[in-house]
Amino acid sequence: MRLRLILPVLLFLGALVSVATGQQKASVDDVLLRVSGSGIQDLSLSHEAFAKLPRTKVDVDVGDGKHQRYEGVSLLKVLETAGAPTGGKLKGKSVATYVVAHARDGYQALFAIAEIDPDFSGSEVLIADTVDGKPLSGEEGKLRLVVPRDKRHARWVRMLERLEVVTLT
Repeated sequence: MRLRLILPVLLFLGALVSVATGQQKASVDDVLLRVSGSGIQDLSLSHEAFAKLPRTKVDVDVGDGKHQRYEGVSLLKVLETAGAPTGGKLKGKSVATYVVAHARDGYQALFAIAEIDPDFSGSEVLIADTVDGKPLSGEEGKLRLVVPRDKRHARWVRMLERLEVVTLT
């Protein structure tokens, strides 16, 4: 009987604290991308939070003379938001950091953090949410990694849902 009385009070107090601090928990359905790993802050980006990050576009050759324009957020910017070492912080032990991109269907691709950072490689990897001005859908999922400088598109992870940051010790 006491639990029945205490539980609603605890839920109310939790909601009150969330409102007072401006924190709102996103439901599982609201999470577009999760970022976790060693030496970073776990991050769950909602559609709204992802849309507020700086946007970029890239035109790519997708084969057979066809070109597409992908738009989204730089993978590096998402990793910076989570506190991953980039730019001037990418030295010493942090150079042995890598990122595993996980797709909803179990597909995975690996990136050394140095190859993602334009200060090292001059390349940019994009987390795209639109192609040719339209939202991604169908088998591409809501997000897709686009790696313009890769000659083969094997690391163009469709249905992207999670990034895992790992630093070797």
